[in-house]
Amino acid sequence: MSELRVPLTSRLRREHWLALDAVLALALVALVVPASPRIEQYNLPAAVGFVITLAATTPIAVRRIWPVAVYWVVLAACSTLVLLPIIGAPFVTVAVAAYSVAVSRSRRTAVIGLVAALAVFLAGAFGSLGGQSVTDAAMVIAAWGLGTVLREHRSYVAAQQEQEIQAAVMRERLHIARELHDVVANGMSLITLQAGVAGYVLDSRPEEARRALASIEETGRSGLAVLRKSLWWLRSEDRSAVPAEATPGLADLEILARRVRAESGIDVTVSFDGQGALPVGLELSAYRIVQEAITNVIKHGGSSPTRVLLRHTTEALVIEIDDDGPGGAVRPGGHGLLGMRERAALHGGTLTAGPRPEGGFTVRAVLPTDGVA
Repeated sequence: MSELRVPLTSRLRREHWLALDAVLALALVALVVPASPRIEQYNLPAAVGFVITLAATTPIAVRRIWPVAVYWVVLAACSTLVLLPIIGAPFVTVAVAAYSVAVSRSRRTAVIGLVAALAVFLAGAFGSLGGQSVTDAAMVIAAWGLGTVLREHRSYVAAQQEQEIQAAVMRERLHIARELHDVVANGMSLITLQAGVAGYVLDSRPEEARRALASIEETGRSGLAVLRKSLWWLRSEDRSAVPAEATPGLADLEILARRVRAESGIDVTVSFDGQGALPVGLELSAYRIVQEAITNVIKHGGSSPTRVLLRHTTEALVIEIDDDGPGGAVRPGGHGLLGMRERAALHGGTLTAGPRPEGGFTVRAVLPTDGVA
């Protein structure tokens, strides 16, 4: 779940928050521990007072790692200070720990913790705490309530993000289905045309007829391969008209690179390693992956130079897109990466993306070619 943070703290990493918690724990120790030697008036060693007060304060340093354990240790230590009584119990640590439990654990766990704290306050109201128990209880309840509200908010945000991701996946799959529909429709048109040619020249030019039949076989096999891999993508209730347009392929990547250079000023170079015909559907997916990767460079990489390398082997078509931008971690929920992964998965392939150690960002897709080279 994403955390709700103010803009000034949004860049802090986990280790930074742990360091701040350690500082908070030390500050509490400095305020509470000096009073602990009062335990001597109960004929107990002063070390016992130090141990109890340290147990009531120092665990706050690791509240983000073990929130439930920290809460029970702190509550138990403060309860001991209340029941002896020795010194004023630092219930501010209970409030901080209660917030951590409420914001990061289930509602049941948070409620059990709150009930236990209220029981301590109720016992203290008739003992050393007196009227102070009302103030301390209000502080703990307020912290617990804030944590509960933030937990519910995060759950809502996570659910919304999941819905957006699923909607983006379905939109991308519908787009793929429409494009594949065009691929199959073009193939069927070619088959129909070649069949007509074969029938017309069958008696007069049998060699020409055989070439037409061979073309029909090749086109049919390619179309069937596309259908086998993407049949469930084509199951859609959307019957809206799809405008016919030329299906882009690898040969159009140079045109794409020139257009990007002209429109955005980004230097995009395209390199090919290996040659051979590829299925139309696979070329279309490869083109869309490169197109989306370059779009991401324009959005996030500024005007950094970008290199596109395509390696065609007998096993797979490997696509690598590298840029020299600022890099950075992959942000969750990005629709561009989702679309590229759907394109790769359509052909049984994989796609990885992330920052490079030397700087910049890399997108790498591997699309099996089923032995076509």
